[in-house]
Amino acid sequence: MGDLRQTFSSVYWKWEEKARPSRPIPLSRDRPAAGQPSWSARPGRLKYEGYSYTPPQLSLGRRLAAFKATPTTHVTGGAYRPCMTRCCGTCLPLSRNNFYDHIIANMDLNNSLHVRTKSRNCGFLTRQLCYFSFCLQRNCSYSYPKRLRKCVLESQRVSEAIDYASYELAKADDKASHDSAVAKMKLRAAAMTTNMMATLSKCWIRFVGWILLHVLNKMLGSIQVHQGQIEMVKRAAKSSIPLVFLPLHRSHLDYILLTFVLFLHDVKPPHVAAGDNLSIPVFRHILKSLGGFFIKRKLDAHQGKRDVVYRAVLHTYMEELLKQGQYLEFFIEGGRSRSGKTCMPKSGLMSVVVDAYMDRVITDAYFVPVSIGYERLLDGEFVQENMGSKKTPETFWGAVKAIWKVLRTNYGSVRVTFCQPFSLQEFMKSAQTSSKCGGSSSFAGTGMSDSSETSLYGTDVEREEQRRLVSSVAAHSLHAADNCNPVMSTNLLAFALVVLYRQGVNMKQLIKSFEWIQEEIVFRERDVGFSGGTEAVINHALRLLGDDLIEKISHFSYKDTSNNNVEDILVLPIVSLPKIFHLTYYANMVTSVFVLESVIGGYRWLVL
Repeated sequence: MGDLRQTFSSVYWKWEEKARPSRPIPLSRDRPAAGQPSWSARPGRLKYEGYSYTPPQLSLGRRLAAFKATPTTHVTGGAYRPCMTRCCGTCLPLSRNNFYDHIIANMDLNNSLHVRTKSRNCGFLTRQLCYFSFCLQRNCSYSYPKRLRKCVLESQRVSEAIDYASYELAKADDKASHDSAVAKMKLRAAAMTTNMMATLSKCWIRFVGWILLHVLNKMLGSIQVHQGQIEMVKRAAKSSIPLVFLPLHRSHLDYILLTFVLFLHDVKPPHVAAGDNLSIPVFRHILKSLGGFFIKRKLDAHQGKRDVVYRAVLHTYMEELLKQGQYLEFFIEGGRSRSGKTCMPKSGLMSVVVDAYMDRVITDAYFVPVSIGYERLLDGEFVQENMGSKKTPETFWGAVKAIWKVLRTNYGSVRVTFCQPFSLQEFMKSAQTSSKCGGSSSFAGTGMSDSSETSLYGTDVEREEQRRLVSSVAAHSLHAADNCNPVMSTNLLAFALVVLYRQGVNMKQLIKSFEWIQEEIVFRERDVGFSGGTEAVINHALRLLGDDLIEKISHFSYKDTSNNNVEDILVLPIVSLPKIFHLTYYANMVTSVFVLESVIGGYRWLVL
């Protein structure tokens, strides 16, 4: 045994000699060095410049081969990053523990634009055509519904809506007979369904994924996705329950970015509700092949008169998708936010999902709130609209010019955050229990016996109790998505300059304030979408925002507290119109973090 120990010690010493650092870490002081630095080596001890270092001894016995029996543990370092995506423990205690464990909690962020087939372990063609090979390897074995158009047109809801609309048309026009009015409404319903329906194509999804890997790598630094969050979505997708993605709406890129991320992680892409303003040549067919179905921004063509046929077609189409186990995606805010703040939720499309559950068309649905954070917005910051100009309608050539401009610009990083999926069934039961216990009367009377009559003519909810329930689900989802929305570097910098330093600030003071605000954000269990040294992060944000919004003056001199001249960099925000709208847009994304303190502070100011 002694010989074996001596052999291991000798091998260990030779290994230490080969892996010897250029300057060992001084652990214990020996005596001051004399002369030039030199190594003095003997087995078990090293000396350098008067410092001595004793390497750890090899422990024999039971721990000799412990690494073969025990799993390897990875020590993760870095700053604390709060887990913002858990469900509400009060409303959804079961969903909070569903799809979540300690493995997911210890996962980290990953750049989705990084393709693993670039490894030299792959073949030559795979390395040269890495993006193409990566897209071919994605799992597209899922199925999409067939004969959906026939199911929609032959449904009872659409038939009753056609009869009602035909009766109203015949009553308004004495020359039109009932039969001709019915034929006209059937043709109209068929045209509506054809124009609305998505035509998902697996080949198109792969092709557009390959194109986006090339394009987004040129215009974005990274697309950061937390692997634990996407793992929760994958676990929910393994069930037979349909998923409903509810992202916040900031950019037109949202329509395809979420589908792109899900495709990269082998999750079935959803059917996406898109406004008919995007129904422009070429792009219309691309969006429909990626799962987009177009809906009117105004459901009723004439104010004060409901278009019952269109509402019935839209309601039935979405209901059939859920019935066949397809995933849905719609923006809970409706349109894009023009101010950078999260808008109030719209309950129209949400009511379709709730009606499908209450009518027992589906047994349950998993809601997945999503937030997409941009360091720099691709669509601009809606300055002209905030100045009072009308919205410019989308056109083909306008889209081409916008894409050409985007390809020549750097937009920094994007962070896609998925909240923990929560059960609609559990939320409904929780709301009904709260109502019976006297917690809230807004959920009373939400039984499932006669709810079908509320969906006869589409997405309007007739009963006040059910209207409040739908609004409650929408508000809960919106709050979850906004709470998990990370603060990007440009948001924090714009917030500091607009709120604290409109007159300008030197770089040294800006770094202190930046770090202080970042600590306050993390203290409130919110995450930031950046990492690294503070000064490097600020310079990165300054480059993204550009000289048009923030002026950077070098060699700026000022006197410090000791009345000494100090030379530093002056950061000066441009607060003139319309530039201030740009900065305010980015700064407004931080306001939700401090909204409670703002309300309390405003109340105290009014009282005092």
